[in-house]
Amino acid sequence: MASATFDISALNLVEGRDGFFTVEAEGTYETLSVSLLVANGLGAADFSLRQVSSATVETNGYKRESANYSYSALADGLAEGTERAQLQVTLDGQVYDTIALSITDNRPATGAVGIAGTAAQGQLLQAQNQSLGDPEGLQSIAWSWTRDGAVIAGAQGQSYRLTQADVGKAIAARATITDNLGETSTVTSDPTRDVTNVNDSPRGAVTIQGNAAIDETLKADLSGLSDADGLGTPRYQWLADGEAIAGATAATLLLDETLVSSRISLQVAYTDGYGTQENVTSAATAAVAAGLTLTGTPQADRLQGGNGGDVISGLAGNDQLFGGNGDDRLYGGGGDDRLLGEAGDDRLEGGDGRDMLNGGDGDDMIFGGSSAADLRDVIYGGAGNDVIDAGYGNDLIMGGAGADSMAGGYGADTVIGNEGADILTGAAFGDLLYGGDGFDFLNGGFGSDRLNGGAGPDRFYHAGVAGHGNDWIQDYAATDGDRLVWGGDPAATAEQFQINLAQTANAGGAAQEAFVIYKPTGQIIWALVDGGAQQDIRLQIGADVFDLA
Repeated sequence: MASATFDISALNLVEGRDGFFTVEAEGTYETLSVSLLVANGLGAADFSLRQVSSATVETNGYKRESANYSYSALADGLAEGTERAQLQVTLDGQVYDTIALSITDNRPATGAVGIAGTAAQGQLLQAQNQSLGDPEGLQSIAWSWTRDGAVIAGAQGQSYRLTQADVGKAIAARATITDNLGETSTVTSDPTRDVTNVNDSPRGAVTIQGNAAIDETLKADLSGLSDADGLGTPRYQWLADGEAIAGATAATLLLDETLVSSRISLQVAYTDGYGTQENVTSAATAAVAAGLTLTGTPQADRLQGGNGGDVISGLAGNDQLFGGNGDDRLYGGGGDDRLLGEAGDDRLEGGDGRDMLNGGDGDDMIFGGSSAADLRDVIYGGAGNDVIDAGYGNDLIMGGAGADSMAGGYGADTVIGNEGADILTGAAFGDLLYGGDGFDFLNGGFGSDRLNGGAGPDRFYHAGVAGHGNDWIQDYAATDGDRLVWGGDPAATAEQFQINLAQTANAGGAAQEAFVIYKPTGQIIWALVDGGAQQDIRLQIGADVFDLA
């Protein structure tokens, strides 16, 4: 007859928890098995038992065996003490022993959580432990806080200071209790009333952009102003020496002669998101400067403008004219002059002579010489969206940063767009146009011109008349989005253009040049250097785009 002795260790069945135990057996038997029997209407779905490992040593029919089992006891809601289970041990197919087990309910924590403090922005709330406990023994309490039922990130501990984010919301404290069985349960306080707002003063500052000089425009800058309660719609009032300027209630202020010598400030009023009226006043500007009118002599003069909109005339002589701040007008007159607009939207006219003109910052208008006596000007637009007409002479024009419009005028000119989406026109004679970065429009004008669009999708324009000549394009690339733009007969069709390929000495690389010919006149309109290597040659007529390749 089979016989054995048993030792069952670490057996602790608790509802809602998984666990394990070990059966140690020794004796004379062939097979050993352990099963879990449940009662009181509980089924297999409520409990499970699985052998996870086993080790056996046998000597002359005497066995020593150790088997590890895992189990799961699911929560079923029955009252404490009504649940029972049994471990049934079977040797060689016969029930050898039955061991009664009691399954312990995991009971919830007891006690309550209260809150002390005032439910207003900026106040400190304190969670109160009102006899918190646990029938299985209290091991630890972790505190957290909720806002309208959602956990507040980072709000841990028994106290919490209310912020702007809590305004209009109900706050509750939550205690998470871990018992001696490792189980957790939560106890949450009653929520507070909705947290009330406490007014937050505006932060930052209102600043004024612009130059404090006659004919200049000042602009309100609210980018540095904030209010935790919300910025309402701003209301503006400009001040001169602290007194309101009648009718000056827009975001901008044009300075006129009545404000000369006054210090300008700006008061901004608004109603925040909780109905509080707020007012913020900027620092005052320097005293508004009057524009200067400076006139040179027939000699070489050096004239310096101020902070206002100055008018400076050099007359004859090799003059140096500096506009300073403000929207200035500089007239070089005769001689080889140097004109620097500096800050502001300036107008520069070089007059006859070999002049150097630099618009500086701002949206400037720059003009070279207006007669054949003007041989060559060097013009730099500077930052801003400038308009440049070099006039007579073989001029060098550089647009600088911004979207510039440049025309070479009468002469063999070099026009360089630099940065931005520029418009370049050669006007008369054979010119060199270089678009630079950006989406540029290049019009060689009358004469046979050399064009280079630079980086970006560029447009190469031809008026479609004989006087416009034939323009050579150094860097046409359909892959960059480049197009040829037809400005001739609007009824022209793509079939009226043909492409002839031929090698031109010293024009480019090994590829042949592509000559775009308008068949009705036989005129070569464009010559694309290395154009024979292009897979696409796109022609735009009106709004339509065609591939000529």
